[in-house]
Amino acid sequence: MSDWSSYAAQRVKRQRENNGLKNSRASQDARLLAEYAPGRWEELRRVFLEMCSQFNAEPEMREALAYDNSNPQALKIENTHTKMTLRITFDPEHSEIKIGGLSGPTATAAPYKIALVPGQRETYFTDGSNSVAAHEIARKALDSLLGI
Repeated sequence: MSDWSSYAAQRVKRQRENNGLKNSRASQDARLLAEYAPGRWEELRRVFLEMCSQFNAEPEMREALAYDNSNPQALKIENTHTKMTLRITFDPEHSEIKIGGLSGPTATAAPYKIALVPGQRETYFTDGSNSVAAHEIARKALDSLLGI
């Protein structure tokens, strides 16, 4: 055997080991997201519902925001004054949250994702480039629904 073949064989072996580790890590991350993303989605739903209830409790805003939360993978909120509807859906397969039903920036915005903190079991919302808190997502969507 030549020095080259020995060297090349060692590099191929290391490359296979590294690919195996990457595949194993990706598989573990996917499993963790499948386990923890639904809880993060539930957190976002609770924030939306809480904010709707708080808004409806304001003077002259009684029942201004009606919602349907009967579908565990979706939330529908209607501005009863304008009849505009906001739809928030959760895609567990892609850990993605889509907000639609309105015209304007909210309707065309890229979906939010639920991502895993590298090397941890903690998840967070992201808009693709930044971490975003649940109340920020809800505030932005409800502001659009209310036209403010």
